Amino acid sequence: MDYVTPFISFMMGCDALKQSTFFMDAAEAKKGHTQICTNSADKTLDVEYVDGSIDRQIVFTLFDYRAVDYLGLVQEKLERDGNIENLVDVQSVIDWVDLQNQQKHFPDFGDQYKVTRIESLYFAPQTPTIDKDGLAPAIAKYSIPIRIYFTDYTEAI
Repeated sequence: MDYVTPFISFMMGCDALKQSTFFMDAAEAKKGHTQICTNSADKTLDVEYVDGSIDRQIVFTLFDYRAVDYLGLVQEKLERDGNIENLVDVQSVIDWVDLQNQQKHFPDFGDQYKVTRIESLYFAPQTPTIDKDGLAPAIAKYSIPIRIYFTDYTEAI
């Protein structure tokens, strides 16, 4: 089963990522790039039922690359600080995932799978990794782990 393509299509619906270029697994650290990696598809978390259906989870990590601003914070310009804008944009991705879950709008894994929940594992963006080796401007790498719960009916009676 290809879980990746439906997940990427789903995430492309997020307004905060509309201008992003998406990559699977490998991406150049560059402003506007969004990298998606499969983080966990752990079978030990599966719950099997008598009818053959299986409750499963998969975790993708979305890496969002943003340019870093090295200007000091000034009280009257806080709302225009590039790093704060980045943080707010990344927070909007987390909020969007939460909203999709509330509205029961999920990635479509196909007829034999039923997604029951999607969630960001963070309620706020974590401090990003900064990559400045030879890059101009330096790039912040925000990570957002997203877990999807679904039932697999491929072996169900």
